[in-house]
Amino acid sequence: MSKAVAVHTLVLIIMIGIFAMFSIFILYKWTDLVNVQASSWTCAYKRLAYCSDWKTNNYGDAPWDWATKKPLGCDEMADPISKPARADCDKLI
Repeated sequence: MSKAVAVHTLVLIIMIGIFAMFSIFILYKWTDLVNVQASSWTCAYKRLAYCSDWKTNNYGDAPWDWATKKPLGCDEMADPISKPARADCDKLI
């Protein structure tokens, strides 16, 4: 009986993880469609997305144009977040 509970718990944890990753992906794609304001949180997320997309193609070509991807204005904030270099991405990911 206890093995069945452990297996069901493990399956539940895996399903929650898959749902969370799917939700983050949908949110990431949805943010392209709405007008996202530049804030420290959204710009940090933009930097993380840039690094993860760039690392996916083994740091080849840039995954997308930093200047045209929303949120715009990350470079002009009081604490600017600019397009990361490869060394920045290696530290971040």
